[in-house]
Amino acid sequence: MGGWAIYHLVTRAVKGLFGRVLAAAFAAWCSTVIASVACAGELAASRTVRFSVVLPAMAGIHMLIGVGEALITAMVLVAIARARPELLKPDVAAEPRRSYGALVAYGGVIALGLALFASPLASRWPDGLDRTAELLGFKGNAAVPLVPTPKANDELPGLGWGALETSVAGAAGTIVVFGLAWLLARALVPRTDRDGTAAPPAGS
Repeated sequence: MGGWAIYHLVTRAVKGLFGRVLAAAFAAWCSTVIASVACAGELAASRTVRFSVVLPAMAGIHMLIGVGEALITAMVLVAIARARPELLKPDVAAEPRRSYGALVAYGGVIALGLALFASPLASRWPDGLDRTAELLGFKGNAAVPLVPTPKANDELPGLGWGALETSVAGAAGTIVVFGLAWLLARALVPRTDRDGTAAPPAGS
């Protein structure tokens, strides 16, 4: 919600494609920092570490992480603007509905390929929270989870090989997230007629 609000404000101040890319990049950076501040508040509320100590540590490292988030967001939007500019222009008249089956299929294959073959190469360095926990000395205070969880470091137990466990975990996560995103889109996006206009609500 914080990222959306910032994006909305910036796009109102800066118009055009440049404004949208700038707003999305800045919102991506801000959302990363906002999440770190919220996490710092949770750690302080749980009396794990004082807010005055954990806030600068969490916010400082995530300000750097947010730069990467902003750059990736900007590059993705620029790539979309060059390949499919109509996706970034909702004010343009709707085109006839087209099938995106091939796009979904190719995208799914690429995502699964990355999950299977690139995830074992992911960095083993600690993330922002882990690094802060190590620096401030509260990493050993992690609570026992209420429900069983998969093995740490994005691995699934029982396969006998770390790289294979990571690949299977990445593929499983990709499929689960895709399924949830599909269901969410089906529930939130209004159905459209073949001519691209929104269908009337049920019962009207």
